[in-house]
Amino acid sequence: FCLSRGLGDVYKRQVKPLSGFLHAEILRDPVVSKPRAILDLNVSSIDLNLDSEQFQRILDVFDNFSLYAKAFQYLRFRPEPSQKLKPHHWWKFAIDSVTHTVSKEARQWTWENFKTRKQQREKYINLWIKRQKFQATPEEQDQIKQLHIDLE
Repeated sequence: FCLSRGLGDVYKRQVKPLSGFLHAEILRDPVVSKPRAILDLNVSSIDLNLDSEQFQRILDVFDNFSLYAKAFQYLRFRPEPSQKLKPHHWWKFAIDSVTHTVSKEARQWTWENFKTRKQQREKYINLWIKRQKFQATPEEQDQIKQLHIDLE
């Protein structure tokens, strides 16, 4: 697509023309275990031209995503919208947020946590090897998913 720059017929190309192919498979009768559509897009290269202002806007968007991710972990402690004018609820929110962060960091460095993580990691490795050999049962597949979440 093109964006105009100033008055007249002067255009600055943002994305250069590209070529590629798209392979799409759509299942008419969807099955729960299989996706309804499978798309395979192959594009050799994409050239994107940005000026400094556009690049700065993209960086700002990424900064906002990181700020949102930091604030997201404390949303469960946030007071209800109807209590916006009650300071003691906001003090409780601040105290709960800090307490949660401090206790999480303190728990991370205990010997019990090291032992548990080591056991989880060893179990995950053994189950992953079984999975690669196609010998894992459905229960073990579920354990792999849960251990992957726990070890992140």
